[in-house]
Amino acid sequence: HAVDAQCGCELFARSSEVTVSTQYWPERESGKGCQGQQGGTLRVQKQHEEDQGECGSTAECSRDLVTRDRTRYSAPSLPHASKQFAEEVLKAHNDYRKKHGVPPLKLCKKLNRGAQQYAEELATTRVLKHSPESANGKCGENLAWASYDQPGKDVADRWYSEIKNYSFQNPGFSSGTGHFTAMVWKNTKKMGVGKASASDGSTFVVARYDPAGNVVNPGYYEENVLPPRK
Repeated sequence: HAVDAQCGCELFARSSEVTVSTQYWPERESGKGCQGQQGGTLRVQKQHEEDQGECGSTAECSRDLVTRDRTRYSAPSLPHASKQFAEEVLKAHNDYRKKHGVPPLKLCKKLNRGAQQYAEELATTRVLKHSPESANGKCGENLAWASYDQPGKDVADRWYSEIKNYSFQNPGFSSGTGHFTAMVWKNTKKMGVGKASASDGSTFVVARYDPAGNVVNPGYYEENVLPPRK
């Protein structure tokens, strides 16, 4: 499962964060392409006491990811993914990709539109789960939720921090490294970024990648997830 639940209490007294990434596997018959999403999605139970400034998040795998306070839904409000935000996320990706000796990504208007639309859908339902496009292998996808307005670099830094859990000696998909591997996947060329805010002020960020990474065909991780240059 490509799931990581983090609490941002160290930096933000009232913040909690959740990130979700996707894994794909090859088609059994032809061995070509990639499809599917590994292990369903994640259920998050958010515990946040405003008065005491305490926060936390717990995560477990299930068919849905639902915040506990689902009782009221409303349309998402600002902020949305501005051009500046998208470029900030892109720059952070490319700075990290350069460390691994892989080509930079470019922003794609089509991927931006899709990512923004899906971020707004997540902010409306407040259910953090991967999109059908991602589950069908049409694009790679990283998701992030935080109880505050998360800056683009912060999101990218949290995803990339999973490198500490990745074994270049034993490459492949593992729990807690899917965001990192999607970011530095060598064969990925383009990305899109979306951000939307829910009625409680929490924000949802969607990054989409084309071609998708995290493909578990034999040899793909060795070819696409390279160790950082010294």
